Order: sequence, then structure tokens, then C-alpha cells
Amino acid sequence: MVYIGAENGNLYAVNAASGAALWTFATGGLIEASPAVHNGVVYVGSGDGNLYALNAATGASLWTFTTGDRVFSSAAVANGVIYVGSADHNVYALNAVTGTRLWTLTTGSDVFSSPAVANGVVYISSQDGNVYAFHLPGGVATLNRPNPRRLHPNYALRPQHGNLT
Repeated sequence: MVYIGAENGNLYAVNAASGAALWTFATGGLIEASPAVHNGVVYVGSGDGNLYALNAATGASLWTFTTGDRVFSSAAVANGVIYVGSADHNVYALNAVTGTRLWTLTTGSDVFSSPAVANGVVYISSQDGNVYAFHLPGGVATLNRPNPRRLHPNYALRPQHGNLT
């Protein structure tokens, strides 16, 4: 299955092998973000200010979470939590099963970037020029920054050449 959001506000599920359309779900606004898929659920934000959770096989709505503005951030899923940004200046952490808000962080501007998850930390940036980091269970992470004088390139790393399959 391939899930494709469109500017007409529809999310399309397409069979990857045949190209046959399997289902369509209409949101109330354009879809700019890439859908996230986890445990049989598709999560997609819309210009109507909602984050939708849909059954990946049928397109049936499981829940909808309404933010205060457009959701052009792709969602990230980690440890049963959905992380997503909104143009209402907020980062949201939602229960992946129920869509219940776990916590919200207000930034200084729109949040259009998509969260990245690495080593137990969620990173997301805001139009305010800041990058925010959260431990996966929630809350702001207190990260120890490395000493720049101790950082050195790893010259043993070499690019791979040849056919990529």
C-alpha cells in the first residue's frame, strides 16, 4: 500500500504493485505532509487544522485531533505517541491509539517541520529559529552538549559506490 496526500484534500490508498486505488479519505483542507503509517494506522495532517488517524486497510476514521491551525508537519510515531507540529505554534504529543492529548509545547512561531526521532529523543524545529528536543515519554529533554574540541571526523567512513537496489 502507498498512501498519498493531495492538494485537493484527499488521502489516497493505492496498491503499490498494481496502482489500483483502494480507498480515498477526504479531509477539509490540502495535505502537504507525508502520511505516517504505524501498526495498521495512517496518520495525516491537513490544512483544515486536523490530524487524522485512519484504518490503513479500509480508510475508516479512527479519530481526529483538532489543533488551532494548519497541520503541514508530518507526524512521527514512537513508543505509542504521535508527535506533530501545527501552524498554531504548538508541538503536540498524542496517544497513538486514542488521539488523546498527552502534552503540548508552545513555540515562538509556526511549526511546519516534521519531527525526527533518534536515540530516545524527538527533535522538531519551529519558524522561531529554535530546535526543540523531547525525551520520548514527554517533556523537554536536558541534553548534554558535546565539547566541540573533542569532535573529530571519522575518516574511516567511505561512500558506497555501485548499484543501489
